Amino acid sequence: MDIAIIGFGVSGIACCRWALHYGFTPTVYDKNSSIGGAWFTKSYPNVQLQTNKYSYNFSDIPMKSNVSLYPTVDEVLNYLDEYVEYHDLKKYVNFSTEILSIEILDKKWKIKYIKNDVECSNTYSYLVLCTGFYTDALYKTDLPNVLSVSDFSPNGKYFKNQDLLFKNKDVVVIGNGPSGCDLTCLAIENDAKSVKLFYRKPRWIFSRYLFACSLHFLTNRFFLTAARILPFSIVRIVLIVLFMIPSYWYQFKLQVEFPNEPVHRNNLTLNDKFYLYQNLNKFEYIKEPILDIFENRVKSTKRLYNYDIVIDARGYKNEITLLGLDKIPMLYKHIIYPGINNLGIVGYAASFNWIMISDLQSRWLMEYFLGKIDIGTVQSQREYIGNEISNRDDFHDLAYDNYDYCDILAKDLKINGKKSVFSVPDYNEWSSV
Repeated sequence: MDIAIIGFGVSGIACCRWALHYGFTPTVYDKNSSIGGAWFTKSYPNVQLQTNKYSYNFSDIPMKSNVSLYPTVDEVLNYLDEYVEYHDLKKYVNFSTEILSIEILDKKWKIKYIKNDVECSNTYSYLVLCTGFYTDALYKTDLPNVLSVSDFSPNGKYFKNQDLLFKNKDVVVIGNGPSGCDLTCLAIENDAKSVKLFYRKPRWIFSRYLFACSLHFLTNRFFLTAARILPFSIVRIVLIVLFMIPSYWYQFKLQVEFPNEPVHRNNLTLNDKFYLYQNLNKFEYIKEPILDIFENRVKSTKRLYNYDIVIDARGYKNEITLLGLDKIPMLYKHIIYPGINNLGIVGYAASFNWIMISDLQSRWLMEYFLGKIDIGTVQSQREYIGNEISNRDDFHDLAYDNYDYCDILAKDLKINGKKSVFSVPDYNEWSSV
């Protein structure tokens, strides 16, 4: 049984592993020269997981005990390398391969691609897209001193020698998400002359630790359920108190605007140095959306600012260009496109335990392809999707529902999960018994 997998980040790795387990013959295509997906193309030197290592494991092999609680990019890539080597997956992967087109002909998938400057094509019975939730940067420019987050990735030109890039420079960072805040700190630590961080909306920005205690304990079933069902006014007070305790203790003098909306994937940032540097006046935090970027100047809603370097960290598109989709479609159980029975889409359910979800999705998909899981009619699939839409503000954001979602997939797979309540689920929460 032949199956094509496009993408070899965490989702493609999980999919290839489970395809082999269930007797498929996988062929993987990846445009990059190495494994890791977004970790290879969109990370940067000082990035750390926005979640803890216990929530970022495959179901059969956890991260090693000496890995940081919030792993760095090097630790994550080392973990992925070790996992791929353990399962001997690289021999199934075509790296540095550009997909030109995919189409379905006579119920089979025809894939056209270029490898080593040679155009080729192959057909497959099954296709799985693992091309990533975040694709191209939202904004692009040809101006030489305007950099993207990808320029600082292991695949980029500034992964090393940031001291030469930032030293004595006026730096403008656009966007207060995780990347924007991290790269603001990176510029400060590499002796930038000045740093200005521009943002459009306030975010929930927290340190990973409350004194010596990691805040990852808040990601257990009990707290997530409470955050989902309690009135937001109560949850907001709790979040503000969590912020104010260390600020009061360290006598930070900060003017902070808190979001007037619950925490979700688009408004949460974890950064351990942000408020320290803000308190020390190491950067300016400016609530002025940037309207345009010119050579040596940016235009905000209020005025023009000079710069030597701009880092545009305003986020990424969510699209599947290989299917001609400019946004991620509504999928049955976040995997199946209704009406296309030999296509799976893995890794498009945003959550902090992304590897765990992709691992379960991949296993579920292989059993579905083998006819072991009944997904009903196209109409029933659409009704299932409609019910999800009505119960969630953002269909693709599983931040509060991730454990329930994993339980649903595990039930279909006839796996009895542990269903930990007060502890954070570990790597084998939904593994085989």
